[in-house]
Amino acid sequence: ETPENESTRWQAANSLQKILTTPEQYAGVVSGLKDCLSDEVHQNNFDRFEQCYKVLWKCAANLPYPDFHHAWHSTPE
Repeated sequence: ETPENESTRWQAANSLQKILTTPEQYAGVVSGLKDCLSDEVHQNNFDRFEQCYKVLWKCAANLPYPDFHHAWHSTPE
């Protein structure tokens, strides 16, 4: 979420997508990155928004809906 360098953020997002394997990991990422999809991030830092969106999409594709919903509405640990 925090790297300002576009290349670093891209590499981190791609690496994260490759190493996520468990429902707990997917849920933790959802909880941690959900705020990156705000209108403010979309308007002020579209690259961050886009990279977080891609990671969150992968999480959504690999979690049952109830687990994704719970992670989205929980606070980050």
